[in-house]
This record gives sequence, C-alpha cells and structure tokens, in this order.
Amino acid sequence: MNKIPKDNKNQKILAAPSSLKLMPRKQKKRMSIEFENWLISQFRVIFLCLAAALLGGACSSKDKETTVEISPEIYKINSIKSKLATPVVDEVIKLNPSKVTISACSTTPPRKIIQFEREFSARSKAELILVVSQGDCVIK
Repeated sequence: MNKIPKDNKNQKILAAPSSLKLMPRKQKKRMSIEFENWLISQFRVIFLCLAAALLGGACSSKDKETTVEISPEIYKINSIKSKLATPVVDEVIKLNPSKVTISACSTTPPRKIIQFEREFSARSKAELILVVSQGDCVIK
C-alpha cells in the first residue's frame, strides 16, 4: 500500500499517490484540442455517410420494375415496337430497372426470348422474370 505522508499540524496531503499524477497544463490543452479535432472529424464522417445514404436512397429507386412483351412477331416495351430485340433492350437499359418481366406467349419461339435475354444480360445485372401466357397472343 502507498502511504501518504501528512503534515502533523494541518493534516493536509503533501504528495499524491503515483496513480493520480496530474498532467501539465500545456499537455492538457494539447490533448483537449486534439480530442476536439478528432471529435469534429468523426462528426464530419458520420454526417457525410448519412447524407450519402439519404441522397443515394432518394436518387435511385431499387423497386423499379419493367415489363417487356414478346410475341412471335415483335418485341414491345411502352410505345416502342420492333422486330429486333436491340431497340427494346436499349429502352429497357435507359429505364434502369431492378426487375424485368418478360411476358411471352406460348407460341413465341424460344429463340426470340433467348435473343432478348442474351442481349439484356450482357448489358445489365437486373433480375429477369419470364411469364408465359396460354392462348392467343395479341400485342397492341
């Protein structure tokens, strides 16, 4: 145990235990300034991360879904109709959806669906969902 010497007259502590040694004032100030700078930098990082998360969520909607219709004769998305897959794939890429539903008829040749899938998959990582409908296939 550490014995603390005392003055007999006033009973005051003359020496502090080694675990309670105090820092010089200059070092205290330097440490408090360093701590404040560190704290400010941490708040900046947190603020920037929150701002990026909020802006990123507002700027990109991950729930976009697009439907492409494929019949034996044509490919169609919105108002664009084409006998070739490329113009329709171009339009889908512009929309930048997270999911693309391919609506095809049972009479649609598989090569037309495969052509669209290959062209689209080469340019996008969006999920493709194939829906095949039975019966007559008329695209308006």
